[in-house]
Amino acid sequence: MNELGLVCIGVLLALACMGAIRWIDHAELRRRRVHADAVLRRHGMSAEQYVASAGELDGELVSALDELGNTGHIVIDAKGEVVGALCPAIKSKRYLKVVADRCPDDFRARK
Repeated sequence: MNELGLVCIGVLLALACMGAIRWIDHAELRRRRVHADAVLRRHGMSAEQYVASAGELDGELVSALDELGNTGHIVIDAKGEVVGALCPAIKSKRYLKVVADRCPDDFRARK
């Protein structure tokens, strides 16, 4: 019984360490993004997020566009035009957050 208690304590300590490491990694990522945003603002630039599925309503197509768009691919349609839209990033508390609406009229008006 004593050995089982030690194993449980060891597992809990390992989980706590993994959680702490994950929290530190996320905090570092947030610091780098905030720093990058500040550098862009100093140079008169702003960050925009490409959303490949913006304006699309078909579920299967939206999933496919999101899958490729999130890997850095720019999706081109048969006419040679870029599919999707750029969405400005907005600040929300400690990190940058992208807000996107799938309303086709809103994105067509921005193009």
